[in-house]
Amino acid sequence: SVDLILYRHDVLAETNEQTSDADWELISFHAIPEGVHDMPMGPVTMMRNQLQLTGGTKAHYESDDWAKSVKFWQEYAILDLK
Repeated sequence: SVDLILYRHDVLAETNEQTSDADWELISFHAIPEGVHDMPMGPVTMMRNQLQLTGGTKAHYESDDWAKSVKFWQEYAILDLK
């Protein structure tokens, strides 16, 4: 399956990251590994969000969220095929 990550225009506009006037923008899409039912957000995305860095959306995560993310992403590699 595939997860589509969409952000509302007003959320993107808070940090001037909107690229259109559409109500929603596709930010990312993730292929879900077979047999995985709950794919946690990646730790780099979580960091950007919690520290309110460019590309992030203000959020706070508990230590359990961080641990689940790191554990999952140590088992599943992100491939960058260029």
